[in-house]
Amino acid sequence: MKEISCDVYMDLLPLVRDGVASADSCALVQAHGATCPTCAAMREQGGDRSDGNIDDRRVMAGIRRRLF
Repeated sequence: MKEISCDVYMDLLPLVRDGVASADSCALVQAHGATCPTCAAMREQGGDRSDGNIDDRRVMAGIRRRLF
């Protein structure tokens, strides 16, 4: 199994929690969380590194770019 970075772990964690990640992604997240104390602690605290300030316009602009 490949090693993943903490950034990839944090990207995949919400997908795993929502039940939409593939089995391989779930296995990667589980393996990384078991070996990285920083990410394990982050997972226990809710797994979100954001400060809660989401720029809706920026998010929508990114979605539009990807769709069109």
